[in-house]
Amino acid sequence: MVNGRVALYKKIKTKFVDAAPAANSYATGRPAAFKPQQPVYYIKTEKGWIKKPKNQKDITEAFSDKKDALNIFLTKKKT
Repeated sequence: MVNGRVALYKKIKTKFVDAAPAANSYATGRPAAFKPQQPVYYIKTEKGWIKKPKNQKDITEAFSDKKDALNIFLTKKKT
């Protein structure tokens, strides 16, 4: 656990799919199931929330005071 002013949250979503009966006697039915969905990430900052950052630009705009340091860090991590 890291204490700081910025936190990362992950919301896990699950979708319920109803059972489907067989269309005829040769086909099989589909049982009811829970399907996991893509998680949604949130970044909580002192200024507010960033929902689902799609790219580096979204993150660097949210942290405009540390923009240069973030760009350096992200370019190093690409390699």
